[in-house]
Amino acid sequence: MTSPTPLVSTFPPPPENKEKLLRSHVLSELFSDEALGASLSGNLSAQEILFQNNIRNLPDILYINWTEWLALAMLKDSPIWIKLLFKIRFLFSFFVRYFVRRALRKFKAGGTKIIYHVHDLHSNWLIPDSPPDQVDQILKYEIFKLCDGLVIHEPSALDPIKEHHPVPPKVAVCPLGGYDKFHGDAADRIFARTRLGISKDSLVFFCFGYFQSFRNPSQLVDAFMECCDDNWRLIVAGSNSGTFLDQIKLNNQIQILDEFIDDPKLRDLFCASDWVIMNGQQHLTSAVARTAISYSRPVICEAYGSQIDMLEGCSIPLAGQSRDDYIHAYLRAADTSPEACNTLELSAKRSHDERSWKNFHTQRNRLISDMYLQSQTTPA
Repeated sequence: MTSPTPLVSTFPPPPENKEKLLRSHVLSELFSDEALGASLSGNLSAQEILFQNNIRNLPDILYINWTEWLALAMLKDSPIWIKLLFKIRFLFSFFVRYFVRRALRKFKAGGTKIIYHVHDLHSNWLIPDSPPDQVDQILKYEIFKLCDGLVIHEPSALDPIKEHHPVPPKVAVCPLGGYDKFHGDAADRIFARTRLGISKDSLVFFCFGYFQSFRNPSQLVDAFMECCDDNWRLIVAGSNSGTFLDQIKLNNQIQILDEFIDDPKLRDLFCASDWVIMNGQQHLTSAVARTAISYSRPVICEAYGSQIDMLEGCSIPLAGQSRDDYIHAYLRAADTSPEACNTLELSAKRSHDERSWKNFHTQRNRLISDMYLQSQTTPA
């Protein structure tokens, strides 16, 4: 009997209640029954997706978001005999690829359509070239190869994907709506600075993120100290930020917030800034960049992926991640006239206004509906 609406299994599953939702990724609430325009089909665990051969009530759609949890489960929760196979180092990639393909093909054989929502091409938190990262890269490649549809955030995100992966015929461009939905309405810059104890005359650069050894703010901070004027201010906020700056003798124009930042304070930090400066590897889609334009802030970052379209007219391109690249970007930002800064902020506001969550849901759910109709008319 044909289902009246698609049965969708999302991975990772959305939080079960509001308390867990508050501790989860800010985008998790976008995958409820109501948001998907579908019925959630007994959301599947990583173990079920990877290792269970006979799944009762296969969903119409398997909607995959972040693959890292599948990668970790592949290494941690595999049956003993699979773990023993993984210990044969020169055959490690072969066996991982085999079991990933086997896992995904059971869905394909049962008529389930697979949609991959692409947030990034490389994990933001797995250590590069570690076993989990190697598994994650294989997972991503195989999912790209076997999926029936993609969700991306901007048209400019497609080119980097095509450079490394096969792309299915169905691609939905779903620009992310405003992150003020999560962190609160914009605050007046002067009021935000007053609450944070920042002078109204300072030129404020703000760097926010989750920092690791392969993506840490030391070069960015080093460059700031090399070129900063007396009225400049740099705020670096986010988990582990202090860990990577302990060996640098900071001047009093730099503030490190190595702590959990709640939503009102995070909102104020963005609103108090003149520039949001990003560091680290290239991001296919940056939540930091999307948050910046949610508060009409211009961004300094590499012109890559979604940022090319998202930040059109409201960014200074960062040539690379070297100290000299940052110095050049700082000096260019400082030399930007007030009139030009106002134009950049208006462009950021326009970019934000053009991207709504309503449109995100419409485009994403249209792809789900198309995949569902295809699953009903195409033999498995």
